[in-house]
Amino acid sequence: KQGDKIKKDHPDLPFFLFGHSLGALLVLDFIAHRGEGIRGAILSGMVEVKPYLAWMGYFVALGEAWLRGSKRESLFTHRLLFLRYSRAISPRRTAFDWLSRDEEEVKRYISDPTCGKALPTGFYVGLFSFLKGFKTKRLVKATPKDLPLHFIGGTEDPVGGKTRALKKILREYEKAGFSRITVKLYPACRHELLHEINREKVIHDLVVWLENLAS
Repeated sequence: KQGDKIKKDHPDLPFFLFGHSLGALLVLDFIAHRGEGIRGAILSGMVEVKPYLAWMGYFVALGEAWLRGSKRESLFTHRLLFLRYSRAISPRRTAFDWLSRDEEEVKRYISDPTCGKALPTGFYVGLFSFLKGFKTKRLVKATPKDLPLHFIGGTEDPVGGKTRALKKILREYEKAGFSRITVKLYPACRHELLHEINREKVIHDLVVWLENLAS
């Protein structure tokens, strides 16, 4: 609905979508159902979705919701979800070094009370329900093949299996005949590209991509 409102209020402006991390999966899902009228989409920090982990997380979250209530903070599921990302970085100073190599940005994240905290159990039930039902092949079939898609990622991002998730999704779209796909990988970068030490380069590249399509 918000997208429809933006397009209605600004009919002469090109409409792009940007999705990061889980948001990238949501954008892929969105353009498969409502891709018309969109000039292009940027998919950043792709999440690696392993079906067995999604199902395991779903049942763990469901059990925790049954035991503690869906509105209580889910500390166990939260740790289950993020601990493996922290362990993927070595050496590390904090539990959140997987986000960025920029120490100041990591400090800002840690000191922000709205970041990194456990969410209600009901949220994780919904999250894993979405992830276990995420089927790339089904989305590929429903997405307009001429829609420009720009994938970006850091080669050391543990959330995407260090480019494994991105490459897997790319193969599906390329195999289906998508002709307007571009990819930009940033060596040594981690999950939060817009908060990395080379973020000016990342942002510049995105602006160039957007301007080329908007002109």
